[in-house]
Amino acid sequence: MPKKVNVRTLVGVVVSTKSDKTAVVKIDRVKTHPKYGKQYKVSQKYKVHDEKNECQVGDKVTIKACRPLSRHKRWRLYKARGGYLWLCRRCWMALNKNKDIAEYYCNNPELQIG
Repeated sequence: MPKKVNVRTLVGVVVSTKSDKTAVVKIDRVKTHPKYGKQYKVSQKYKVHDEKNECQVGDKVTIKACRPLSRHKRWRLYKARGGYLWLCRRCWMALNKNKDIAEYYCNNPELQIG
């Protein structure tokens, strides 16, 4: 009977794709301090093997652990889920009311608040 292996999977955001067939993925976790109970955010970066160079910066991806592929790469890209849409506050409010106004604000950078 073959052993069932649990492969470690993580979800994060692509930070860099400057290297060929490699992407850097940032994973955010929330930890709790053992004594004081305060929650704080901890982030870690992993180098991921991206065979087809299909990731772009800002994409939300799922990665899986694998055998060592190089000195730093021990993860493979499993799923690319698409990117985030970043809007300024004024565009977000306008988008809820009228899409034409939102496009106007997004196409004029001097009007954006950020």
